[in-house]
Amino acid sequence: PGSVWHKRDKSRRGLNFIPRKHSAMREIPAYKKFFVERFERCLDLYLCPRVQKKRTWVDPNSLLPQLPDKRDLEPYPKRLSIVYHGHKAPVRCVAVAPSGQFMASGSEDGSLRLWEVRSGRCLGTLSHTELASLVGGTGVDTDGAPIVVSAVAFHPHADTPLLFAAAGSDLFVVEVGVACDESARARARAMCLHPPAAADALPTGEQPVVQWVRNHAAASRSAPSVLTPLVTVRHSHT
Repeated sequence: PGSVWHKRDKSRRGLNFIPRKHSAMREIPAYKKFFVERFERCLDLYLCPRVQKKRTWVDPNSLLPQLPDKRDLEPYPKRLSIVYHGHKAPVRCVAVAPSGQFMASGSEDGSLRLWEVRSGRCLGTLSHTELASLVGGTGVDTDGAPIVVSAVAFHPHADTPLLFAAAGSDLFVVEVGVACDESARARARAMCLHPPAAADALPTGEQPVVQWVRNHAAASRSAPSVLTPLVTVRHSHT
């Protein structure tokens, strides 16, 4: 068998040694080519081809957007001019009248305020208790906190002195009694205090989705006030 193994090509030998039989493990000699093969393996690892990759460097400042110069943004406000003092909690909503003369604001303290834009003077206030008393409520939620005025809006026509405010599930229609003539006030009140619809307008047994509660007592006052709630639109909970 040894002569046959030597005659074969090295690529076809399978093993690079001839197996031998020994009577005990202690008689097995050391492998003669151990150090040679280990050296050749280390040499292959050392001389293997390597790829050099260059690390990409990016300037951090190049990732920031280019801000325009402050002089290109003028004119813009440079100092505090007017402060509107009055609310005792964060303001949730504001609205400016079509004329630009007045501004309304609603706050988490449950109050609705009317301001003069140019001077910052508070012209009138409706508290959460005054608004809730129109519909027999207390103006507070289950936790005892005032119901937040979450939205305000003026009538889009400047000649109609009406202000709308939403608090909880109620919508309040408020008359603005400043900078308006008697004809405008009469037209706004006729719009809000018209006679109720007939009882047979709805099918039998069907309840209306909303309740239109009119404040005739406030509307009948001879001397107009700054903020007069005329109508409260209540959502009918089922």
